[in-house]
Amino acid sequence: MNRIKVLQFPIANSFGGITHYALDNWKWMDKEQFQCDFATMSKKLDFADEILKTGSKIHYISCYAEENREKFIEEFNAILDEGYDVVHLHTKQWKSFLVEEICKRKGVKKVIVHA
Repeated sequence: MNRIKVLQFPIANSFGGITHYALDNWKWMDKEQFQCDFATMSKKLDFADEILKTGSKIHYISCYAEENREKFIEEFNAILDEGYDVVHLHTKQWKSFLVEEICKRKGVKKVIVHA
């Protein structure tokens, strides 16, 4: 059975707020039905081993879109090239629709926008 691939974006090197919410969703997901991966702009995640040991992936993005739009787009496109069915976007810090536009261009069928 093919699992539904979900990308949770963004998470940070903390257990508060958005990261806590995303990890809690992942913790209770049926891992036989869903492959849940994560993207972060943090340089490292102290809890990365816990995520990786379940077969989930972590994608590290080197910059915010406001810092270097072209580089961000290039890196986010590369992540989506792995064929995600769903992007769960946590929008607290986003001031544009850039990620949604990238998802649309890459053919992501579902984008969940959570603020």
